[in-house]
Amino acid sequence: LKTHTVSRVYHAVCVGNLKEDTGTLTFPVGRNPTDRKKMAAFPVGTPTGDSGGAIRTAITHYTVLERFGRISYLALTLETGRTHQIRVHTAHIGHPILNDKLYGKPSKKCLNMGLVAHEISFYHPLKEEVINAYANASDSKRLLLLEILSKCDRDDRIFDILIEQFVTHLDNLPLYLSYLTKYGDERALPFLQTAIENDKINYSDFEELRFAIEALGGVCNVKRDFSNDKVYKAIKKSSQKN
Repeated sequence: LKTHTVSRVYHAVCVGNLKEDTGTLTFPVGRNPTDRKKMAAFPVGTPTGDSGGAIRTAITHYTVLERFGRISYLALTLETGRTHQIRVHTAHIGHPILNDKLYGKPSKKCLNMGLVAHEISFYHPLKEEVINAYANASDSKRLLLLEILSKCDRDDRIFDILIEQFVTHLDNLPLYLSYLTKYGDERALPFLQTAIENDKINYSDFEELRFAIEALGGVCNVKRDFSNDKVYKAIKKSSQKN
């Protein structure tokens, strides 16, 4: 960290629509003078004591990856590593991390704070190669974004993203179907009808789709024989006992 040979990139969902597509935030960061549990950003030019002073140099580079009206999806690279640096910097410019309860406001759009590590890499002197951490964390980032988008206002791009993720992840149908159901756009009905007509889906997925179609105002007339489905047989057996 001291020699700046560690690269740290984070992805974040921020409140609001940033004016610039890219930028660098250089506000020094130190302990909040009125709330010792928080950090704070200070005006550029504030004297810093990087060898241990209360206020230290902090540099964050950002790129806007996507804009969704009231929220923005960012990639942020840390040049320094101060406590809560990204959270403090984004809040200071008026675009706090979504659901950051310390520096922003609670949000019902996601259960967790909208900040995840994208890549942390460093040069290993013994192996003489760059080691990448979080290289396989793409699923967690995608699911975080989908959870947030599913609770956003109607937007054609959001709808297209949710549909694309649904049709390409039918192997995990309940999860991706839940995002479409929460979004509540009846334009999804033709895609759900196509999925439920697939004679290879199991009983559990069939029922999930049927409930979703009805929740969106559609009607499901598809009939299917699930007498050989394990889940169906277990439910029937349990109901007969009761």
